Amino acid sequence: NATAAGGQAAADLAAAFLCTLAHNAARHRLLKASGCVEVLLNILGKREGAVRINSACTIANLVGREEADSRLEEDPTIIEEVLEVLEAALDGKKIGGLNYTVWKMVQGIANLATIDANKQRIVDAGALPMLVRCLNERQHAWDKAVFWSAGALWNRAVDEGIRERHLAEPGATDAREE
Repeated sequence: NATAAGGQAAADLAAAFLCTLAHNAARHRLLKASGCVEVLLNILGKREGAVRINSACTIANLVGREEADSRLEEDPTIIEEVLEVLEAALDGKKIGGLNYTVWKMVQGIANLATIDANKQRIVDAGALPMLVRCLNERQHAWDKAVFWSAGALWNRAVDEGIRERHLAEPGATDAREE
């Protein structure tokens, strides 16, 4: 049992390390070629908590912009879980004893928001108020949070129904203009 626990700890650390690497687009081709997306998808389906969130964000950053890659869509709760972590990060709260960085969570959401099938699901999960908060509330690396939040809002605003929800969201128009 100690061996299994050691293996899980190694998987947790590896997922966190890959997540850190995947925030830099210059590393994406190497990471995809190494097969890490498939490994992380396997971890995603078997684990929960931080390793699951790190795996999802890494996958989103590596293949989230690829319309033909629907592997994260198949997970019934991952987008909602990532948004839960984003909300905790915005509120300065820990999840599972860990602090998460707002801009890093928003980057994953922005990459997922480029895929048409994800747009409505992201909105339905409550992303709009959080993305507006990212634009308005200063935090660590606020410039990055603003960049990715504006991108996520822009990617979803192409859809007519979602655009109407954007316009109705309190503060959204002012925040985007700012």
